[in-house]
Amino acid sequence: MNAPPIDLVLYSNLKNHLKALAEQRKVTKTQIDQIEEKCIQTLVSIGVRFVDESDGKGMGPYHCLAKSKTEGGWNNERYLDFFRHLLEAIQQGHQLTPVKCVELATSYLKQFEKRKLKLNKVTQRPKPGIEDLQKFLQGLED
Repeated sequence: MNAPPIDLVLYSNLKNHLKALAEQRKVTKTQIDQIEEKCIQTLVSIGVRFVDESDGKGMGPYHCLAKSKTEGGWNNERYLDFFRHLLEAIQQGHQLTPVKCVELATSYLKQFEKRKLKLNKVTQRPKPGIEDLQKFLQGLED
């Protein structure tokens, strides 16, 4: 039985190329994140919601500040803390319904949510002003 030819040199070269691409992706992602952060800081500091990519001609596309929220998630420490407080409430005689437990869990996780701004590329001119974004960052608005 003859085995088909295997090009191990090509395989090795492609694997090495893939590793190099992965490293370059990390470098590029870091650069993008740094530029995005500077852009967000600048836009917020001057109170502007968007910038026009067409050199101010109003043709778009636009890079616009947008809300970004990461919900709080569970981990072992948070489970232990939440259920410790829940069990204490039960031992103190509080009547907890399933609906109330869900409300308590949602309320508990809210303290771990992360709110920030990001840049979105859009084709239509966004609304001006950043007041709603400032309220969002303060947790006053979803």
